Amino acid sequence: MMQVTVEFALKPGMEAEFDKAVALMRECVKACHGFPGEQACRRLDDDGRFITLFRWRDREAIKAWYDDPVHKRVQQLGRDRIFAWYRICVAEIARHVRSLRTCPSGSNPERCWF
Repeated sequence: MMQVTVEFALKPGMEAEFDKAVALMRECVKACHGFPGEQACRRLDDDGRFITLFRWRDREAIKAWYDDPVHKRVQQLGRDRIFAWYRICVAEIARHVRSLRTCPSGSNPERCWF
């Protein structure tokens, strides 16, 4: 299992454009094989930073996502217009421990990893 962590801050006034880009990205990523889910968070200290965690089956699945033309367009849009800055980290998950509690009601257990 692999994880791609994207940490970023938006340029002022780019919230609506960011929301549109996220909608495009979600459609793109859901169509990719080997994608069990994502989790988006905003820092509690409200310094404007966001963190999104994408889980992937393997490196090949990440490569397919990276090479997707829609993903390429959204990346360019983010670099050119939306992000004040960003940082991306790709890591292999060596161990994943899940609680004994069940996933929230209506969740797909395969996508429940929090």
